[in-house]
This record gives sequence, structure tokens and C-alpha cells, in this order.
Amino acid sequence: MVNSRRKGQTAERKLVKLFEAWWGAKFFRTPGSGAFATRGFAGMDTTSMAGDLITDDKTFPFCVESKKVEGWTLEQLLTSKKTHLHKWWEQAVNETPKGKIPLLVFTKNHAPLYAMLRRTDVHLAVISAAAGAVFDTSVNDIPVSIFALDHLFTTQKGHWIYDRNDL
Repeated sequence: MVNSRRKGQTAERKLVKLFEAWWGAKFFRTPGSGAFATRGFAGMDTTSMAGDLITDDKTFPFCVESKKVEGWTLEQLLTSKKTHLHKWWEQAVNETPKGKIPLLVFTKNHAPLYAMLRRTDVHLAVISAAAGAVFDTSVNDIPVSIFALDHLFTTQKGHWIYDRNDL
């Protein structure tokens, strides 16, 4: 249990750096993850924090849920109806506040970082097969796309900034 917790914290710290480089804003691990005491949250509205990463950049459209768990294959996730992925996605969707887009980032040891978005949100980023493999499937009856997280980082920030009042 301690090892898996440490593994998750390490993965979250890596994601903080990746999202900072992409979005150009400061990111933090969510205070509930144990990061509150060690990072500067002065002035941030902590009442609406959700997911595993946060930023005070109001234009950031995602609620990021991060998982680093062993014992799965991508083939299992895409073909089975009851996998880790279904639980992770349910958590991501349930924790996403109105006006934000659920973004599940997952990996395991010696595997790339994968991202999962609702298929209706993917077109906003202009993520296409030309950018790499995109796997379309349904998870908990929601059409989703799974792709390498690096492909998300090839999209421009402006593709994601739009009126999200209808989400």
C-alpha cells in the first residue's frame, strides 16, 4: 500500500511538470494528496479543487485524474467491460465540476502515459490519427478516446479555451 501511494505521488509530480511546460501556468498536486503543506497555495481558492492536479489559471479546462497502477494491458482495457479503467473513468467523471472536462491520465511501470477524454471533447483539441494512435471505445456507456498523453501536449492551448457554460 505504501509503495503504491508513493508511486502515485511520483506520477503526480511528473504530471505537474508536464502540464506546467504545456500550459505555461503553475500546477500543484491537489492538497488532499498530501501536497498542501509543501507547496504555496496562498491566495488560491481551495474550495473548488477536484482531481489530482490544480492550477489557479481559470482558463485551464480539465479536471485531471491520475492513475499509476499495475496489472492491466491496453488490450484488456479496450475489450473488457469491467476493468480498472471503468472505475477510474467513473471517478474522473464524478469528480469533475460543471464547466470542466474530465481528463484521465493513466500508466503503469515501463509504459507510456495515456490520456482519455470523452470523444465529444477530443475534436476540440484537433487530436487526430496523424498525431498518433487514437483508440475509440466506450467506457460506462460514454464514447471515449484513448491516446498517448504526449499527443495532447502537441495541441495549442487556444484549442481548449472556449465557452464551457454548456458543459
